[in-house]
Amino acid sequence: MTGLANLDAAARAWIPRHARVAPSWSESALRAALASDAAAFDALIHWERALHTLAQGASDRSGRYVLALGERAFGALAAMTDGPAPAPIVSRAEDGRPIALAGRTPRGRLGMDTEGRLYIGEPGQWRPIAGDAATYLARLACMGERTASTPLHLALDQRHAEVVATRLGLPEAPALGDDLQRWWRSDTIVLHERDLEAPDEDSAHLLAVPAEAPRLIEACRDVGAAGALVGSATARIEAPRPAPDLPRPLLSMPHRPRRGRGDGWIALLPDLHRLEEVCFVDGQLIREAVWPEGPVVEYTRAVLDGLSAAAQSRLDRHGFRRDLRRTCDRADPAGWLARAGLPANPTAIAIETRFGGLRCPFREGASWFALGTCEVLLQDRETGDHTLWAADSDVLQGSDWPRVIWQDELLVPVGSAPDATLYATPSGVLVEHAWMHDDVAVVGHDPAVLLERYLLRLDTGSLEQEGKLARVTAPERRGDAVALALALPPLPAASDAIARWWVDDAGTRYVVEDDHGTTVMCADASTLAKARAVLAAGT
Repeated sequence: MTGLANLDAAARAWIPRHARVAPSWSESALRAALASDAAAFDALIHWERALHTLAQGASDRSGRYVLALGERAFGALAAMTDGPAPAPIVSRAEDGRPIALAGRTPRGRLGMDTEGRLYIGEPGQWRPIAGDAATYLARLACMGERTASTPLHLALDQRHAEVVATRLGLPEAPALGDDLQRWWRSDTIVLHERDLEAPDEDSAHLLAVPAEAPRLIEACRDVGAAGALVGSATARIEAPRPAPDLPRPLLSMPHRPRRGRGDGWIALLPDLHRLEEVCFVDGQLIREAVWPEGPVVEYTRAVLDGLSAAAQSRLDRHGFRRDLRRTCDRADPAGWLARAGLPANPTAIAIETRFGGLRCPFREGASWFALGTCEVLLQDRETGDHTLWAADSDVLQGSDWPRVIWQDELLVPVGSAPDATLYATPSGVLVEHAWMHDDVAVVGHDPAVLLERYLLRLDTGSLEQEGKLARVTAPERRGDAVALALALPPLPAASDAIARWWVDDAGTRYVVEDDHGTTVMCADASTLAKARAVLAAGT
């Protein structure tokens, strides 16, 4: 049975003070939703009954869930409709065991099996995160109690967790640990293995009140534990610059990015109240951050050689970044690909070298568009999307992503687009696997042309959404005729055998010709009428 035995008196007092709860809870409604599965999920029913009892002490009764702490919430019925799409209350894990919805987190829904074990994900994609829900709730309370306002949060390599705990004299907390994670705590410090909601991640997390900063830095330095600050202030973005020739400060620990590569340090500043984090990659300064209040500077403005001035302007306007931390070892890209289980594809290596780490951020772990094999592999570690959609595909073969086959050719992932993975074939053709349609299409041969086209689509899409562009289309290829009538120059940088573009210097009139036909976009009604007449004359 899943109850609240893991919660100590402090947690039982802290949770109601910080929880948002539903005005009421109905066991009969939960049983009705579970229907014939109700008897099997007695652990879930018992858990929600215990939560409801705990929730009686909460003053905020404006919630939908039985009990919510910030962005994490418990309650099967509310979880059914709170997600990317409605979900059934009972589904199956990959091993066939039934999982009932139990709540939600920022990373996905929560689920519970018939034994009370807690999972995260979505129906059909469940991963265990705690031996039971009460342990997970106790962890949330523990972190909340000890990291009130502005906690110091360091992410470390998991292999250093126990030795750091020993160096700090932290006692282990069996009530918070299980077969997935070990936890240690004191009145001012919490240390646990792995991410709270990603137990397969090879990390450890150290959280403490600010006054403990000197002791934490010293302990990590003494045992050789590298780490990264988590949750720093919003970054200012600047152009890349060479790394300064500076010695490592005496009272500092090694820095290593949470994802990707790089090195540097996290140093205690002379006032003993602030920390400075510095990261370098390939002789370039990538990040400078001061904890807790900033400033934070990321030197990741996307500056690319060989693009048109207009394309560079679009990169800036749409917030593209080029993060060298998310690139492979430039000294041996073929060896890096081999270690990732991939062939030394010349196109993949060229893209990684010229564009690797380029991304237009959308949300954590996802991008509207990105280039580089290392970038895509990191995305998949963060979200699992590329592996999932490749495994579900009928047009791609292979069960061990990133090794997938299309038309008898081994592909190498080289980028991503919205709801799609970009691949390179052995002959250098760029293809896109559209997840929703499960379709693979040739999208280009030159990544620079592909990027220029994508930037143009971002521009025209934004202008159309703002009502500043209208369009006319025809199924025939009439680009030359329309462009001649409108006196529009061709744009070779965005054109190839897949698609051709014509754009005026002001970026207010566009003609596109591709397999779908011809599209004309502009804001001027007379220009659209002229284009419509030319298109009609060709039918």
